Amino acid sequence: VGYNKFYKIFMDQTIYLSVKCSIYIMAIGLLNGEAVEDTANNVKERIVPIMFTAWKFWPLVHCITYSVIPARHRILWVNSVDLVWNAILASKARSSDDDLEDEPENIIEEDVVVAIVGGGNYGEIELLTNVTSSSSSDVDEKEV
Repeated sequence: VGYNKFYKIFMDQTIYLSVKCSIYIMAIGLLNGEAVEDTANNVKERIVPIMFTAWKFWPLVHCITYSVIPARHRILWVNSVDLVWNAILASKARSSDDDLEDEPENIIEEDVVVAIVGGGNYGEIELLTNVTSSSSSDVDEKEV
């Protein structure tokens, strides 16, 4: 019976983990609109670091599962811990995208303000545009 637990943990941490994480990364990439080739490359780049993270996380969970948690509560325990693992997995899968991309240089935020200026019956309408670039803190005001 003792070897059966180690066999289950070994299978879970090798074959099942690699397949599950690969499918997860592939699905996230495809749902984000990436090409299949790009998604396959992302899986190749991300799977090893994710598996090392899993090997730090799951063996401890399995030790607690098989030594402390009563059999009738194991499904609830593992599902609860799996929720935490899914958050870690999502963070790892996302952080690789953030690390690969440089900060964009030309992100422009634009605020358009229409103001009625002057007296008279009709007044004058001015269009003021504030353009703020992320690379500088300058604010330009233009009259159109």
